[in-house]
Amino acid sequence: FKHFTAQNSAHKMQKEYIALVCGRVGGEHGPHNGLIDVPLKKWQDFNRREFGSVICTTDGLPAVTKYKVLRHIHVPAKGVLAFWGKDRWFSLVQMRILTGRTHQIRVHMGFIGHPLVGDIKYNAKLLEEDYAIVPRIFLHCLRMEFEDMDGSTFVASSDLASDLQVGLTRLLEMSDDVGPDATDASGEVPVASLG
Repeated sequence: FKHFTAQNSAHKMQKEYIALVCGRVGGEHGPHNGLIDVPLKKWQDFNRREFGSVICTTDGLPAVTKYKVLRHIHVPAKGVLAFWGKDRWFSLVQMRILTGRTHQIRVHMGFIGHPLVGDIKYNAKLLEEDYAIVPRIFLHCLRMEFEDMDGSTFVASSDLASDLQVGLTRLLEMSDDVGPDATDASGEVPVASLG
């Protein structure tokens, strides 16, 4: 356990995630990939048993997130989603964190104006609308790579969680999107390198 936590603390682990975020990352013409290099500071409220991170350029620690848009999805506010009151754009985004700060992906994506779908802490104002799509935050660790105790490289990968696959498939069915598809017919998302 100490070996694992030491690598994590030293930022020697490579971690790739997939998330569904609000809005159209990069707009219509891009760029559809990028690097977010914004320092974060951890905060804690022991009385309320809450913690998180905030952007802090003076006292924050380095935090770097690399991202690539896999797909934009446009969903009209009609049928069961009419209560939205307006159409919504979503982006399916693959990310690699180059540092490992508390809630780094959640804070960074919110910082660039694209909070994670279903994020109760950093995107509470859209929670009711988001829960019509998925029952929880749409964030999943696809892959981790680190040095094992014997010096070999250990790689663990995981398919998109079944509840998120169901949510993504349902979202794609409700969309009027005709763009290129980054998913196969089952809604499963392939693991791809971010470089």
